[in-house]
Amino acid sequence: MRPRNSKYQLPAKLWEATLYDVIGDIHAVQASCIEKVLDALNIKYQKAMDKKTVAQRILESGEWELHPRLHKLVRFFYHRAVQRFQIKLL
Repeated sequence: MRPRNSKYQLPAKLWEATLYDVIGDIHAVQASCIEKVLDALNIKYQKAMDKKTVAQRILESGEWELHPRLHKLVRFFYHRAVQRFQIKLL
């Protein structure tokens, strides 16, 4: 973690809490993306491990980059943050 006398003068506990909040948000966005891709493929999301389809297992394991159709759908549904400040080059 960051030392206490860092640029923002925040204690390490606040940095740690913020970090875990951001990680949780990223995981929530990824889970939402998996559900949207499965919905686009007309596959129902399963929570039980023995009932999961092959597509759901591939999406959850991160191997979707090797499959062209799943790769295209994940790239379509996975929304990233938008850069609000644009640098203008002369």
